[in-house]
Amino acid sequence: MLKLLIKILKSLNGNSHPGEIAHAVSLALLLGLMPKTNALFYLVTVFCLFIRINKAAFILLTLLFSMLTSVTDPILDSVGWWVLNLECLKPVFAALLEIPFVGFTMFNYTIVMGALVCGILLYIPAYGLGRLFVWLFRAKIIPVVRKAKIIMILSKIPLIQKIANYQD
Repeated sequence: MLKLLIKILKSLNGNSHPGEIAHAVSLALLLGLMPKTNALFYLVTVFCLFIRINKAAFILLTLLFSMLTSVTDPILDSVGWWVLNLECLKPVFAALLEIPFVGFTMFNYTIVMGALVCGILLYIPAYGLGRLFVWLFRAKIIPVVRKAKIIMILSKIPLIQKIANYQD
């Protein structure tokens, strides 16, 4: 877990492109909202492992966003019920259920559909907030933290130097 946190802090402060971290935030939100017991979750996870995002931030944020699901389930259920009961989409959903293995995605469950729709709708705002956070962290927070006396004192401790110089 310490290695994961070190990777995230290095990517926030390093040469990692802010878009990679912002996409990780958005995809982690999408997966964090989604129930983990369907094939759609695993398909999106595998897709995320093959694209260029910050994997450490993606994994940690997926775990953090997963903790919010008990709070968001009633909203996701309502959104999913609304989408699944749209008259214009009922033939599409019926045709999708006739395709082999598509039923394993459980897209016809209200919470799964609600999580998918809300995750897609929140993708752009989460991306923007992720980029804003990276910019604020790099431009405002890091310079203040580097000048703090406690950081200067801690940076002289050998164990802290070893962690700071850790390369994967």
